[in-house]
Amino acid sequence: MATGTPSVSAPVIPFTGWNRLESRPRQQQFDQVLEARIYDPLWMLGRQWQMGEFTGKDAGSGILAKVQLDYMQISGIAKYTQPPVAYTQDDLPMEPIVESINYSFSIKERVLLAKKWYFFLKKDVAPSLVNTYISLFDSSPATLEIDTTPPIATSSDLDTLNGAQIFSNTNLVNFLAAISISGITLDGAILYSILNDPAWNTNLGSLFGTSLPAGSGTDLLTAVSDFVAWVKSTYTLPDVSQENWYPDDLEYKFDAYWPVDTSNQLKLTAQNYHQGHFDWSAFEQDINTFPIASSAAKVTKAIQLMVGQTGFPGMPCSRWWEFENGAVNFCNLDGNPTDMAKIIMTQFALLYQDDWFVLPYTVPVGSYAEVLGIVVTDVFGVNTFVANYPVNNYSYTTGFSEDNDWKSWRWLDISKADTLSSNADPINTHSPAGSFPLLPVVNNIQESDPIESVLFIRDEVSDMVWGIEKIVPDNLGKGWDGYQRSKLYGDYLMQLRGSLPESPNPPDPNAKISFELISTTIPENWIPFIPIHLPLTNRYTHFQRGAMPRILDKYANSLIRPVTSILNYGLTGTTYTPYYIHEEKIPRAGAILETYFKRTRWYNGQTVLWVGRKKITGRGEGASGLTYDKVIDI
Repeated sequence: MATGTPSVSAPVIPFTGWNRLESRPRQQQFDQVLEARIYDPLWMLGRQWQMGEFTGKDAGSGILAKVQLDYMQISGIAKYTQPPVAYTQDDLPMEPIVESINYSFSIKERVLLAKKWYFFLKKDVAPSLVNTYISLFDSSPATLEIDTTPPIATSSDLDTLNGAQIFSNTNLVNFLAAISISGITLDGAILYSILNDPAWNTNLGSLFGTSLPAGSGTDLLTAVSDFVAWVKSTYTLPDVSQENWYPDDLEYKFDAYWPVDTSNQLKLTAQNYHQGHFDWSAFEQDINTFPIASSAAKVTKAIQLMVGQTGFPGMPCSRWWEFENGAVNFCNLDGNPTDMAKIIMTQFALLYQDDWFVLPYTVPVGSYAEVLGIVVTDVFGVNTFVANYPVNNYSYTTGFSEDNDWKSWRWLDISKADTLSSNADPINTHSPAGSFPLLPVVNNIQESDPIESVLFIRDEVSDMVWGIEKIVPDNLGKGWDGYQRSKLYGDYLMQLRGSLPESPNPPDPNAKISFELISTTIPENWIPFIPIHLPLTNRYTHFQRGAMPRILDKYANSLIRPVTSILNYGLTGTTYTPYYIHEEKIPRAGAILETYFKRTRWYNGQTVLWVGRKKITGRGEGASGLTYDKVIDI
């Protein structure tokens, strides 16, 4: 065996042992152990005194409760600051009514609507009149106005630019070829807009230059009614005057109304909704400037309920033989001395776990409920009245009610608008404190892939905002990559006419620099927004939509216009209306605005489909590389 001097750096680990000090019964019977006898009652009394248990009240546990509550059923939904329109939650949830935008049907959908119209004609109308009605409604203005003739090199610039919108899309060209074979020439969307008018039959003379043929009767009315009902059941389309989307804010704004009595209504308003799902927290109580009478009355109802104790994961057990949930460790909560909210909530959860009770009171969907009071009966038969927290304390000294509002716990409370707090309006005497709206909304909504997507970024180098059309409609009911569309569009134009030969006057080889007036090339799916001052101000600004010039060889210069409905507000035909976006709506991080098909099923089993928008946070600032008047070093 080798010997030597041990290394100094080697650690010497002492042996450590532990002994568990615990009770260990030596008998086979566990009667005395389960009795949990106390052998030192004085120590136990001291611990109770130290923990403050002697200062508590010997109160009984609640067993019964009688609750009095009043609630109102929602009566109307309105465009922001506009008169309300009657609404019943049994028909539709709130989302399709609030979110639906005026959707522009694609070419494919227009053809499908026409085919559905032919179906109802053949189903409801006598066979001898089917062809007569088809030829009548196929005439102008319901004709499918699509030029299926591709432009040629000698076509005008306007015809070439318009034709390239269709013929640069190969899938759309193939679909139009199939339409020409089927012989469908009717625009179903235009037909729906005509037949949706209750006076459509009296306007046939001005629309079509003719009148209904002899023998027309209830069969045609049935076909029209079935067609209009089918379109409305398939697409939840809003009234043009009731669309709640505000393009200058990139958000929804709307009001909801509940009847307070037979003469007035309570108004809740939502002004910054863009998340795709809303609940009570999106509202605040506002001044009702439309005190419209309602036939619905406020319902007051009192019921007696069993008191049920509630719990939460990790809640301390009130019985010593219970095992607590080890998955939750309250001791591991990190709280700074200034983090008062976390400290208070932790203390409340640990010390008052026996004071959490649930009263299962059921209220109808779409109701605005307020708890008026609760009477709790404990196991000793003592009744305790629990008032609604905004109730003021009565002062026996002064004889007046003292303001107790500052003590209110307002976690799940609807705030008041600034205009309401400074306005003594008798219509709004119904306080939102202690009230809760159970909105007729759905939790699960199926969303399609985006059919439109626009990325707003701030370009500090160019001192502007860009609206980048990442996804644009493909006229077949789906979305299309915006970069691919703009490239194919430009390639089609260049292929149609070719490009000019190189300049016959090349630059002087002795020249040191070259000066160019034109700007750098920006993709056509980048739409500029220029900051301008608000009227009559020299400090506040907003963004106005601009247009980049399209400069192509053998073409006259034209302006690049947006393709998505998100950015083309005010661009209809030859008319142009300026489009502005408030500066604060596009933060430094940018914003992404997308359009979806949305689908859900309501509690009555009805399937609802609509088109809505949603805004999310962008990906930060960007740079387009836009420059003018370039000096190039040759």
